Amino acid sequence: MRDLRRVSIVAVLFLVLLRISIGWQLLYEGLWKYQTLSTPKPWSAEGYLKNSQGPFRQQFREMTGDPDDLNWLDYEKVSSRWDRWRNQFASHYGLSEDQLKRVNALLDGPARHAEKLDVLPASVPLHDPQTSTDKRLAKIVSYDAERHLLLTDANTPPLPSEVDELLAYVPVTRNYSGELEGGTEEEQAYFVAIEKLAKRSQGLSARQKLKALLLGDPERLGATGVQREDTDIYVPEMGTIISDDDSTVLLKYGEIQRYKDMLAEYEAQLAQATTDYQRDHLSRVWSVIQQKRTQLVQPVIALEKNLQSEATELLTPEQLSAGELNWENNPIHRVNQMTIWSLLILGGFLIVGLFTPLAAIAAAGMLMMFYLAMPPFPGLPEAPGPDHSLYVNKNVIEAIALLAIAFIPTGRWFGLDGLYSRMFGGDYD
Repeated sequence: MRDLRRVSIVAVLFLVLLRISIGWQLLYEGLWKYQTLSTPKPWSAEGYLKNSQGPFRQQFREMTGDPDDLNWLDYEKVSSRWDRWRNQFASHYGLSEDQLKRVNALLDGPARHAEKLDVLPASVPLHDPQTSTDKRLAKIVSYDAERHLLLTDANTPPLPSEVDELLAYVPVTRNYSGELEGGTEEEQAYFVAIEKLAKRSQGLSARQKLKALLLGDPERLGATGVQREDTDIYVPEMGTIISDDDSTVLLKYGEIQRYKDMLAEYEAQLAQATTDYQRDHLSRVWSVIQQKRTQLVQPVIALEKNLQSEATELLTPEQLSAGELNWENNPIHRVNQMTIWSLLILGGFLIVGLFTPLAAIAAAGMLMMFYLAMPPFPGLPEAPGPDHSLYVNKNVIEAIALLAIAFIPTGRWFGLDGLYSRMFGGDYD
């Protein structure tokens, strides 16, 4: 094969074109994926791996690190994730002390809410909780005369009924058009300040919203127990009764627990599926599970994106010039980076004909990984797309072509391998 006289010029031409064509396809695919990283919808192998089928399904799914997005439904894990983001965000952009405080306020909320008020009306007894004539309300909202601020604890914001009581201290009301009526200017200023303070105190930090979403909503929680004395009672819509030491616990199933049960049931049925009917049924069940996953996970992801967006708005133009923060180093991030750079490097080597045998073998191995993640085997769901295959698909064909190229010196015929050989006397092909 090293002797051109043994291979027709037409064969040489098409073999070189085959190498360059495959190299270009890999390179362009890598370039496209790389360019999407700076868009609102960056490419990721996550969806492909999570929907993997076949004998190596679990191994490919585990490459994502969280194949069923259960980490997004764990308050402690998401909270720790946000702490890591905050630390890297502050380091990457060199946040000032004030900026860091504001980011922490977005994440955890301030210790107290404050509203500016120059003068507290004499009719309002909020100066000192110890001497106030209304100690209950004075503990909820106090007035700092030195700093001219109305203050309330962020952990115990005033209830709507308490806000009404605070407003009732002054003879001020709003008419049907929303304009203030009655009272002096000081009293009207107090009325407006209380309204603003109440509105601000009802705003939740990102972590408070997360806690409400994952820990505070019984419709989303996992199984929660309720002690029952009447051990013979069974309420189907509530779930399962468990007896322990002559006591009965009634389980109330939330959507998160229901999702976990659906996953467990699917895996059990998948292992036992032998007929086309069973596999078709499981395919429909999997679609329902993915809808449930999206319903539960997307609100948490939206919380994180909103947190990061609000934090980015605090940055100066000079800080923004530091570039986008790539703070995640989880398994799927590493898989994405490895895939993109493998496509770029191997595609480039094949185009220019440098280290051709090594590049071809490595590219063939990568394509076989794509193939095994979703193989066109009988009884397995077909890969998304218009193509229909059985045992052999485009990935296999391209991998075989690359293995052939690995044992044909096309890089010497037309490529940098020939130059390398003449300069260094190398013989790696």
